[in-house]
Amino acid sequence: MINTKRIRKPRDFSPDARSKRFERFICALFTLYMCALYVVNEIAGYVAIAEALLIVFMVFAFMYIVNGRKLVIGPGIVFIAAFAAFCYLSAIWAFNAQAALAKAKTVTLILIACIFINSFFAVSGRIDSFVKAMLAAGLVLTVFLLIYYGPVAFIRRTIDGERLGEEIANQNSIGMYAAYTVVICFYYAILKNKKAFYFVSLLPMLTVAGSGSRKALLICVLGFLFMFLFKPRKGGDIRGILKLMIGLCAAALVLSLLMSLPIFGTVSSRMSSLLKIFTDSDSVDNSTYLRMLMIKGGWQYFLLHPFTGIGIGNSQYVAASIVGRETYLHNNFIELLASTGIFGFLIYYMPYAYVTGAFIKRLKKHEPLCILALCLVTISVFMDVAQVSYYSKFSYITLIFAFLALRDAKLKEKAASDASTAASEAEASASAGKDCAAENLGDAETASKSPV
Repeated sequence: MINTKRIRKPRDFSPDARSKRFERFICALFTLYMCALYVVNEIAGYVAIAEALLIVFMVFAFMYIVNGRKLVIGPGIVFIAAFAAFCYLSAIWAFNAQAALAKAKTVTLILIACIFINSFFAVSGRIDSFVKAMLAAGLVLTVFLLIYYGPVAFIRRTIDGERLGEEIANQNSIGMYAAYTVVICFYYAILKNKKAFYFVSLLPMLTVAGSGSRKALLICVLGFLFMFLFKPRKGGDIRGILKLMIGLCAAALVLSLLMSLPIFGTVSSRMSSLLKIFTDSDSVDNSTYLRMLMIKGGWQYFLLHPFTGIGIGNSQYVAASIVGRETYLHNNFIELLASTGIFGFLIYYMPYAYVTGAFIKRLKKHEPLCILALCLVTISVFMDVAQVSYYSKFSYITLIFAFLALRDAKLKEKAASDASTAASEAEASASAGKDCAAENLGDAETASKSPV
């Protein structure tokens, strides 16, 4: 009788297999941290969960790094360290030194986390797991909201124009996390040709609609256009341009149809008020009007202190003098110019310029991961017009991801070049060997024919 039971393969305990299992375990910890960052990082009393998961990830990442005896300090870490140092330096001339030191400490803690994140993923090479962690976190966020409100209440409140997430965290943050998840879905659907992710993107799109965030909707639109524009095309230039035009028209049609749906009513009305800034500034909503005032006030403080600013974390005094309460200036460019002057501004945005320039040079290579990284970095900088991101963990994590993607692309290119060189040398050596053998054979034949 034949035994049809499946024979269990013995577990591999080789050093390489154990290392790979350890890498997967650390990737799972990073995914859990990203989920906590998206879901509970801004909920009072639950922030400790995200911090604890980050510490656990850092501990195991440290063990992995020590075991491999390799700590990777790339240019991204150097740039962030330079900005952290300048933040501490700004406490010397700050209006409030304690406020400056508090913000410098925040940036430093983020820097330490980035060192472990950068080193682990650089050594392990699991950049795809990084992307999957961000994707999983966005999907978990949407599932959490659906459970928290209930599917029916979630849809009803969104249609009625109620912005969701106020009881949990900042609605804009929730919407933007979901929007970046939509962009990653577009990455898989368009650049990786996995069409099922178009349907997956509908889940975080619900959160974008429910959040009522204008920035979130812009991220989705920009992400789709970016992926579509830089998608590798076949069939020549004319055919590619024709496909591009059709795609842009289709995207515009889909966007207009979405804006007409009740579920996107809140986002649509808020977008209308945003556009009035450029068309009719006298009829903007109160929120937009206050932001415009703070931006103007921040610019005035920058003109008074153009080189060093008034000290990191001190922009709250600018806002207090304008709107009567201490808050941030809702614009990262103005926030940094007013707080750190032109020097701090350039130090902060230097890594973005560095990595963007490097990616632009590689666009013709059509590397999907590099295109995604360039997309996320570009959108992040574009969104800084309406957000303050210099102390946002997510902003730094996105930046580190971009540097990791660039490093991975360069390593793969070098490996391919080395393999090609080795193959050419082997072929040349084999050819030389054949020529030598033929020459020896000819000499032997000549010698045999010669008279004794």
